[in-house]
Amino acid sequence: MTSSTTNKPGPTFLIIGAQKCGTTSLYNYLIQHPQINPTKSRKEIHFFDTNRYKKGISWYNSQFIDSSNKIAGEATPRYLYKEIVPARVFKHFPQIKLIILLRNPVERAFSQYKMEYEKDKKRLYMRNHREKYTFDDIIHSSLSAIQSPDTNKSKWVDFVERGIYSQQLNRWLQYYPFEQIHIIKSEDFFRDPQSSYKLVLNFLGVHDWNLDNYKRFQYSMTSIQMNPKTKNELESFYKPYNEELINIIGPHYNW
Repeated sequence: MTSSTTNKPGPTFLIIGAQKCGTTSLYNYLIQHPQINPTKSRKEIHFFDTNRYKKGISWYNSQFIDSSNKIAGEATPRYLYKEIVPARVFKHFPQIKLIILLRNPVERAFSQYKMEYEKDKKRLYMRNHREKYTFDDIIHSSLSAIQSPDTNKSKWVDFVERGIYSQQLNRWLQYYPFEQIHIIKSEDFFRDPQSSYKLVLNFLGVHDWNLDNYKRFQYSMTSIQMNPKTKNELESFYKPYNEELINIIGPHYNW
């Protein structure tokens, strides 16, 4: 595939989200296929969602291997979440294929917390720089910021907002028809990655392929447990958004 503004090759597909839904595993499965090239540098290029966009589309296209008999793509999970991205992608790649993985938003938020906890992210620390904020602290702060517009926006608001899939998907559907979007329920993908992988290959138009190993990438091993009360609060918050999502893509996504 080529960009609409340059003759240089660009991606054939994008895995646009969501974070902590299996995007790393799927990307690593895809680049093992003999008809799919990896990017030259990294899984997440973060071109459309950051100031890298100022580098221009030629720079972005240069991140992909030029091959006449293979396709290529990248996986930046924040593309689904950031409002500016759909218009930017469509401007350059109106025919591109989009892949989205969606996970129970409550579990997704908790997985994000565990990831940052394990990676020792600074934003989880209290002012004493020794003790970390709990998942409860972060969710309560985020929910307060979302539900009370007059309050200052929490620095953790993305923990909750990233799980409002209906709003994010609708932004992409303003530009792309369903025929160009392949949606995967993460729970299905984690349970039977081989079947999900085959469906993606079919969507991308490459031949069937079996991997020797479907190991899960970036799987959290921390033993932190979610507070049932916080879980219930999140489930209540997401309920109307999940119902909106069902209206868009069907009852299979009823968490």
